[in-house]
Amino acid sequence: MSKTKTYILIVNLNDEQDATDCMESLIGNEYVSAVISDDFKVVKKDSLLDPDAIPNVLGKIKSEELSLFLRRLNLLPNHNGFHYLLTAIAYQLSNPDQPVYITKSVYPYVAKKYNSTPSRIERCMRTAITHFWESDGRAKFETIAGFPVERKPTNSEFISLSAEYIRLHRDQFYK
Repeated sequence: MSKTKTYILIVNLNDEQDATDCMESLIGNEYVSAVISDDFKVVKKDSLLDPDAIPNVLGKIKSEELSLFLRRLNLLPNHNGFHYLLTAIAYQLSNPDQPVYITKSVYPYVAKKYNSTPSRIERCMRTAITHFWESDGRAKFETIAGFPVERKPTNSEFISLSAEYIRLHRDQFYK
């Protein structure tokens, strides 16, 4: 029985037409599990591929910057929800084209990672978001959202808006 090996290929092409041709070739190849473009978009992903197996080709997220980002919103690391939100935002960043299917993907993913249950993950995230909202987080969150926010964000809204903010400020968050 032969053992399957995984290889990561990083291609850097200056010519736009060459890059397009290369991407089309990789997308069409049945042996290629994932293709990630230079703007972190997953162009092709094998449905059986574990999200952890998709590398961030251009650099890893700086976990200390992501942690600082949440602490600036008055989210405290002593809440379990803080760590769950960190993981959920990182998960969303690794799957930028996927809508935030919070109950179908995010909660189960985070629960598996922390050996917990999706309902506990949801509750802890909600508690952390409530704490930040009640401790003057509204003004800070409006800066991130880019528009006036009238009510406390849902878990899904918080994760998606945070991930979008990080994508827009990529230089600050990626190595």
